[in-house]
Amino acid sequence: MEEHNLLVKPNLRVRAKRDNQFNRSKPKASRPNEYWGTDMTKAMIPSFGWLDFVIVLDWYAMKIVGYSLTSHSKTDYWLLVQLVL
Repeated sequence: MEEHNLLVKPNLRVRAKRDNQFNRSKPKASRPNEYWGTDMTKAMIPSFGWLDFVIVLDWYAMKIVGYSLTSHSKTDYWLLVQLVL
């Protein structure tokens, strides 16, 4: 992505401010299915439009345990991916 100048430049003016309450480190998983992380990203497909990709990652195994790919993003899709697991 860097080679083709596709990286987003950081905008420090809109950076979220952190206080002590949220300045903690993430918990460390000691067994599978103890902690999961969720993330979402959007991708533009020129011939189709925007696609939303949601994943659920097991922090211990570092493997994807669930995902959803949709053409429109709603809270229900985030929850559905986690409930199906």
